Amino acid sequence: ALYTPDIKGVPAYSTISQIGFMMAALGAASSPYSLGWFAGLFHMLSHAFFQGLGFLAIGGIVHTLKTRDMRLMGGLRKAMPITFGLSIVVMLARTGVPPFASFFSKGLIISSLWSTGDVLLVLTIYAATSVTFAYTLRSIILTFLREKSEYLKKFRLHEPPKIMLFSSGILAILCAAWGLLGNSVAKFMHVNVQIELSEVFSSSTLIFLFVLFLGGFPVYLTYYRKSVLIERTRRTVLAPLNIVLEHAYFFDDFYEKVIAKRVVGMSKGLRYVEVTGLG
Repeated sequence: ALYTPDIKGVPAYSTISQIGFMMAALGAASSPYSLGWFAGLFHMLSHAFFQGLGFLAIGGIVHTLKTRDMRLMGGLRKAMPITFGLSIVVMLARTGVPPFASFFSKGLIISSLWSTGDVLLVLTIYAATSVTFAYTLRSIILTFLREKSEYLKKFRLHEPPKIMLFSSGILAILCAAWGLLGNSVAKFMHVNVQIELSEVFSSSTLIFLFVLFLGGFPVYLTYYRKSVLIERTRRTVLAPLNIVLEHAYFFDDFYEKVIAKRVVGMSKGLRYVEVTGLG
């Protein structure tokens, strides 16, 4: 998600990460009535709202620009202000900025993990949250905030159809309002969980916002301010990590060159047997 040029790839990879949050909470659950169980399911629904909104916003962009490549985008903030606003909601909701629903669901997940006494797991969740903000901010900068690319000059930029904006508006409201319904959902599920709005002003919120800053500031310097020092560090000290991330852990390379190639070869062999009647 930090390196893909595919605008749809960002929420796709994010979904994998958010499922990891849910599984971590479920792993800490001792019963269907425990905090971890409720936290995992509550975050699943939070994720449904902000990720659905994200894909709708991206669909409008792709519909207008005829491309999914963020390297060909830029400067859409003025041409598509409503879509830009919806994308900001997605970023805030996905990363868990208060008072969006995922702030409460991620808070419940962290609380459930603290109950296991596994500090390393809690720190991993915080690190994942930091990275979530980083790759989401990167996509916002590349799509909306940097200078317009040459590719876009041949298009008449406009907002998506009204039906898409109407649906997106409903999801945006749910992203913010779902957290307020948490206690009702807990009561429906017969789980003894109390979501307090005062948590927004707690010390844990300051820690959470600091974690987001750690992930977002380097992205801001790299893609918006275009810091020479950051870029030099990325291409020298972090060069091995860059290669691994740019190739998505070499999963696709391995799959296409090893697994897919052998499956195709076996299929051709079976086809030959079928056609020649050797079987």
